Amino acid sequence: FFAGGKNVDALTAQLMASVNEKILPKAETFIGGMLADYKNIAQDMWNKMDINGDGRVTKAEFIANFLHCAEFAFIDTAICAALSDEVSLQLTKCLGQMWKTRPGLCGLSNLGNTCYMNAALQCLSHTVQLRKFFLSRRFMDSMQSNSGGGNQLTMSFAELIREIWSGQFSTVRPNRIKRSLDEVAKQFAGWTQQDSHEFLAFLLDTVHEDVNRVSNKPHIKVADSDDRPDEVVAEEAWRGHLAREDSIIVDLFHGQIKSAVACGQCRHASV
Repeated sequence: FFAGGKNVDALTAQLMASVNEKILPKAETFIGGMLADYKNIAQDMWNKMDINGDGRVTKAEFIANFLHCAEFAFIDTAICAALSDEVSLQLTKCLGQMWKTRPGLCGLSNLGNTCYMNAALQCLSHTVQLRKFFLSRRFMDSMQSNSGGGNQLTMSFAELIREIWSGQFSTVRPNRIKRSLDEVAKQFAGWTQQDSHEFLAFLLDTVHEDVNRVSNKPHIKVADSDDRPDEVVAEEAWRGHLAREDSIIVDLFHGQIKSAVACGQCRHASV
């Protein structure tokens, strides 16, 4: 599959040594504990499900199949938790080179139960204007103008976009962005399922702050509507928003919502 077989053999030997010495012992301990817990869950599910008497599957078969499916997720979780960033990146490159594909046609490995993260990342990756921004010089210029540090999550996201659209990999393990997320947002730490919308909102807010074109945000006084037309009030509010918040994220994802609340008795409406 590769040019330069010796380099591949050396890399393979290095990866296998890491797997045997560092990963498998941790994985076996992790998986053993998790499967013991999930066996109890499977037994509870069997007792609650109305399939006991249909004769198609026995209790032992049901529990065995349940644990067999769960084991694959646990193995992936245990391995990705034990892999270092360097070894994980090498593994991604080594496996990805075997199945080169066209840019953008790239899957994201599920790190335990991180499908909530992968789904949002794939949507953002295929948002054309956002992708072009991160693949262009404009992104680096924006980061340089906001070089206050603490932008590791945005940099990890940009690196992932480049990998997805490099055309070099059919799948990518998003370990680096997951580790960056764990460091800056403890509510997403670990390998359990989370809310995809909450992750998306947090990521967009973080990226926006890192690439915001406004470095010194002015104080904007919110004026009363004073019975002025809604369009005038909305335009004024939007100009005030852009005076403080101006980025590719604002260009693509920010907007305004008009809401009206009316009293059921006096019919007075607040907009």
